[in-house]
Amino acid sequence: MRGLYHRLLAFVSALHDDVRVEESDVDVRVAFGEHALCRVVPYRELVHVQIGTEGTWETRLRDEQGFRVLADRVLREFVATAARRAGTDPPRRLP
Repeated sequence: MRGLYHRLLAFVSALHDDVRVEESDVDVRVAFGEHALCRVVPYRELVHVQIGTEGTWETRLRDEQGFRVLADRVLREFVATAARRAGTDPPRRLP
């Protein structure tokens, strides 16, 4: 799990030069400019996640599938935020 967690942090850090990753003893907060992309609170393989302004949900980050689900949700929020910053409509939500 630790490797996937660090891989997730590297993934979000590499999205854009304006992405900031701030780690504390309790959580990790990721922002794109002034917009919160996500907040992650790890509890071993279980992580509590908040994407943008959505409610908090929990998932297991213990395998590649868990990583992909989490990375996909963060990436969708990043793309929508980048579109708004560029003054265009965010892409439609895909199922």
